[in-house]
Amino acid sequence: MKLVFTICNRTQLSHAKCLGESLREHAPGHIFVLGWVDTAQLPALPAWIQVINIPELGLTAWPSMQGRYFDFELLAACKPFFARHLLQQYPNCQELIYLSPSTCLFGSLDSIVEPEAFVQLTPNRTRPIEPQTGLLDRNVLNIGMYHSNSLIIHPQDSQTTKFLNWWCDRTLDRAAFNLCEGMCLDQLWLNYLPVYYENIHLIREEGWHLGLHQAGDSLLTTMGSQYTVDGRPLISIDFAGIESYHPFWSDHAHMVRNEPAWQNIRNRYRKMLTRNSVSIKSSTPHYGKPSLVKLNRRIRKQGVQFVKQLIYKIETLNLTYN
Repeated sequence: MKLVFTICNRTQLSHAKCLGESLREHAPGHIFVLGWVDTAQLPALPAWIQVINIPELGLTAWPSMQGRYFDFELLAACKPFFARHLLQQYPNCQELIYLSPSTCLFGSLDSIVEPEAFVQLTPNRTRPIEPQTGLLDRNVLNIGMYHSNSLIIHPQDSQTTKFLNWWCDRTLDRAAFNLCEGMCLDQLWLNYLPVYYENIHLIREEGWHLGLHQAGDSLLTTMGSQYTVDGRPLISIDFAGIESYHPFWSDHAHMVRNEPAWQNIRNRYRKMLTRNSVSIKSSTPHYGKPSLVKLNRRIRKQGVQFVKQLIYKIETLNLTYN
């Protein structure tokens, strides 16, 4: 049995449906599971989508997690709990894949799945960052070496329970988006996996999980309906920060704004979103603290950075008379 699961609330339900639709086309042998983390009633979904509501996990710490995290942080914090629950519910599962709702498949998973690996991680970077991309090495170090929007687990009795319990313990109260305090959602904890566990593999395929973390120096090209990344077939794209909000990557969306191939595939994805559009009319609040995303956040951050630099120059100005 092979499972792919994602986790969302009402904000990304349309994206999750697009993911499921692409999965049915490119990985039809996988069961698709939607982890629903919202107080709103789900509308009718296609029969091929299996739904698990967060209360079904029976988390005793759920009230404290809701009070601690913003809604987008809460979705990430729930990930290891859903993974653990699914493997308990489906003990015959041979392959458990997490993909974020902002991910869309454009090719088969066959070339990247390694059944002998315990966990397959997706690196944020597989080569040094070129200066002209607008990204900095230290920025990626802050958010972690591996992208938690993509994770493949092949359960191994000796490690699986230990790993998921360990990860759950940490996202219970240490999955905020607070880089100054050494937290980046559920993601930074993945840095420890190659150290603590055996048989951890990295997915280095150029066409896998393309996104803003790679877009600046990876060449996406298109010929008709076919796409390649640095000459290799495109397998998946993570539209986080491009077509959905992400607390870090949204500030880098300008990297793909004027790229013709990116515009082509974004238009294609937007049509999928329109086709899978879901409207939830509910007055019930989201789980977690509400996060208000300012449309001018990038300009505001640049302004704050400029003022900080100006203050630093004033404070360190050498007033000694020479």
